[in-house]
Amino acid sequence: MQFESFLKFFDTAEFSVEHPVSPEGYLFTYYPSEAPTALHYHNFLEIGYCERGTGIFIVDGEVIPFDGKCVSIIYDGQVHIAKSLQPEKSLWHFLYLDLDKLFLGTDFGRLKSLKSFRHQQYKFPNIIHYKEDPGIYYLTAKVLDEAAQRKEGYLHALQGLVYALLIHHGRYMQERSCVSSISEQS
Repeated sequence: MQFESFLKFFDTAEFSVEHPVSPEGYLFTYYPSEAPTALHYHNFLEIGYCERGTGIFIVDGEVIPFDGKCVSIIYDGQVHIAKSLQPEKSLWHFLYLDLDKLFLGTDFGRLKSLKSFRHQQYKFPNIIHYKEDPGIYYLTAKVLDEAAQRKEGYLHALQGLVYALLIHHGRYMQERSCVSSISEQS
């Protein structure tokens, strides 16, 4: 696959302290194309989960296969796109989150100590399959559900759920220097 020749564009979304996620009030459904023509990146967190289908995610030049239920966690600056591999397109749901606006007024010291705020220093999976970690799948789905339902106190619920999700994903992160030295020893 020649994804080096794909167009790359900066994706934007409008956020505020009152509306730190997008979309709100509905569950965004996405059916990746079999022939994407562009990659995108942004300055916010993108999370999603796949209900069914097969395909690949291209993230920072790496081709990552998916099959069935899985989650995607894409940090700011990561160039990416999803692609279906079957004529029946895969079914995904995505949510964009501005973490600075979502957590405004909370203890930024503890928050900024999370690995996800320094993700460039780590190697980590962007796609995690349900069979590997059902908990992260349910946590991601619950974050999207809270944003879609917008019930009373949903922003506080989102803060707790997203914090838990970032901690959970951080457990997969390995410092790049450790990854390099392990590879060199092989």
